[in-house]
Amino acid sequence: MKSQNKYLVIFFCLLVFLALTVLISLMTGRYMLMPTQVINILSNGSSAAAFDMESAVIWNLRIPRILLNILVGGALAIAGTVFQGIFRNPLVSPDILG
Repeated sequence: MKSQNKYLVIFFCLLVFLALTVLISLMTGRYMLMPTQVINILSNGSSAAAFDMESAVIWNLRIPRILLNILVGGALAIAGTVFQGIFRNPLVSPDILG
């Protein structure tokens, strides 16, 4: 039971880290935004995206790129896991590392 709790704690820590990374990536870029601006834009929704430059940057550029990066990263992780499972190749073995 302890190992299951340990994995839950690790899982939720990684989710918090992902959320913080998404927030930071929404703020940084060529067109820098303040955290309060990002939170206001996300709470108002995409209705003002056509009129406001900051909203357009968030909704039309940054959010699609962030979501695509998350999906691609997850797909690569699943592909690597399947690859290791099919070929029964341990990630670290004396044959690989020398």
